[in-house]
Amino acid sequence: MRIRKLKTEDLEDVLVIYEGARSFMRSIGNMNQWNNGWPPREVLEEDIRLGQGYVCEEDGEILAVFAYWYGKDCEPSYRTIYEGSWKNDEPYGVIHRIAARSGHKAGRFCMKWAMKESDGHLRMDTHLDNVAMRHVFETMGFERRGVIYLDNGHPREAYEYCRE
Repeated sequence: MRIRKLKTEDLEDVLVIYEGARSFMRSIGNMNQWNNGWPPREVLEEDIRLGQGYVCEEDGEILAVFAYWYGKDCEPSYRTIYEGSWKNDEPYGVIHRIAARSGHKAGRFCMKWAMKESDGHLRMDTHLDNVAMRHVFETMGFERRGVIYLDNGHPREAYEYCRE
């Protein structure tokens, strides 16, 4: 498997992956996340324009998709955390909108790539109902750090991986 930048010609495959992720979430009881076709094509096109969209592929097949960026205070939603705190104020990487085809372990591969790219300091969040993603975080060494709120006011469980 390898990680590369998302391209416009990938969008149809990526939209299928997101549809599969939404179906999987519904099948395990996560009825509220990524409703109404989230993320829409326009968000993915913006990821491409900003250079923050990535895919994981193997033998020419796209297995996963995600947005990633890195920097100091690079995610506005993470500036205020409730019911906890971040480990430090150092630059960190962020993954959003990660989705993978089932059975390939590509999602974990993407997260390991981002851990390396971010020098071992990665922050992520997930919907309160996303028990499957919270389990992945915990098995990969992330710590629950508290709750953050999106621009629309919706809460998210905040996690951090910080190699000391």
